[in-house]
Amino acid sequence: RHDALKKGVEILMEKMMVLMIVTLVGIALAAWFDYKVRRIPNWLTVSLIAFGFICNGYEFGLAGLKLSFFGLFLGMLFLYFPFTCGGVGAGDVKLLGALGSLLGPISVFQIFLASAVFGGIFSLMAMVKAKAVRNTCYGVFNRALCLMTTRKALSEGALTGQKIIGIPYAWAIACGTLFVLFVLKGG
Repeated sequence: RHDALKKGVEILMEKMMVLMIVTLVGIALAAWFDYKVRRIPNWLTVSLIAFGFICNGYEFGLAGLKLSFFGLFLGMLFLYFPFTCGGVGAGDVKLLGALGSLLGPISVFQIFLASAVFGGIFSLMAMVKAKAVRNTCYGVFNRALCLMTTRKALSEGALTGQKIIGIPYAWAIACGTLFVLFVLKGG
């Protein structure tokens, strides 16, 4: 009986390893594309979403499909507001949704929080490098004030006429994912 349980755990760990490898390859490709062309291709995010549904559905049945669906929904929901305000791109929204499909709602929430921290660090580094901390803070303040008073988001650079400094947010998502998988979960 103990050997059967041990064998079952080993099989589950092997199948989870496939999910982990696909996740790591997916975030590496997304980060590379976002850095090189500032876009995350739909074929990549849709493939990751499909793989998450297939793998979790195969392993856990209807419960796995529900896990993938709620992970996808929450992942996309977390970045919906930043997307509507121009803070992240649609590929970033789909990437976080894909990670939710693969890893489930609890992990995608942790990845979202960790990615926000890494995104903040990367953004601060980009502002300091471009010597644009003051102008960026001014623009953020004015965009937030406009959003609160008029309920409409300003377009990028509308107030200052200056180019907005952006980061490839897939890097922040990739770092957040690595942090959650290898530090928080000890993967």
